[in-house]
Amino acid sequence: NRNLWAGVNASYIYGTTDRSSRVEFTESNYLNTRITNTLTLSDFYLDAGLMYNKQLKNGKTFTAGLTFSPQMDINGRRDELWLNYYLRTSTNELKRDTVSFIDKEKGVVRFPIQAGLGFSFSDGDKWMIGFDARYQQWKDLEIYGVNAGLNNSLRIASGMQWKPDAKSMKYFNKVTYRLGGFYSSPKLTDFTQSLGGVFLIGDLFDKTTLEVKTSDINEAGITFGLGLPLRGKPYSSDLDISFELSERGTIKQNLVRERYFRVILGLTIREEWFRKPKFD
Repeated sequence: NRNLWAGVNASYIYGTTDRSSRVEFTESNYLNTRITNTLTLSDFYLDAGLMYNKQLKNGKTFTAGLTFSPQMDINGRRDELWLNYYLRTSTNELKRDTVSFIDKEKGVVRFPIQAGLGFSFSDGDKWMIGFDARYQQWKDLEIYGVNAGLNNSLRIASGMQWKPDAKSMKYFNKVTYRLGGFYSSPKLTDFTQSLGGVFLIGDLFDKTTLEVKTSDINEAGITFGLGLPLRGKPYSSDLDISFELSERGTIKQNLVRERYFRVILGLTIREEWFRKPKFD
């Protein structure tokens, strides 16, 4: 209707993942083991969404959105090789025998439920403030009937943008300036326990998706960017440039912490095409 929209997205998932695990001993007399697994996915995936838009007083607008992806089984094909070998040197292996070999085994990967929620306030072309949260139930991820051993995750993000004067004749007054930040899988256990566990959400957000040596692998970052208007009358389309400074992981228990910088380019097109002129 006038304020509410609904939609469905259909995606096609395809690609291959390679995974290798091994157990090695420093002594050359012990038998070592290595398992190499190749998994190829090929199937359709669906998700749905709702959006509510409401015009408020003084020209302001409130928008809220909800997305949901149901649990789905994705068809796959798997190759697996299990070897035993002796390690003569750090680079020299003596293969003993093949324990198991699987060739093009068909099966399914069970993708878990995912849900997202977001809202924003805006004042025309002047400014906008938004918030977004996405929950993924990775504890239910199964690969060929075996649980993947992950934890549930939550990613929250917030940002704002500001345009000095959309009607100004000066170019940089038409530029959109953006600033934001995000945090993946925060711990809220202490907060929920202080509420007496009424909402029972402590188990949802206590752990992150990845846990290595009892340490959670969190990710956080800040973002800033510019929306540069392209020349034309009017200035309707933008060249979007954004920069992200992020950190993932921890140095506890001899683990790895990554700090990286990312540059993202985008194009927003708001041209009016195929409009038939009318004359009075």
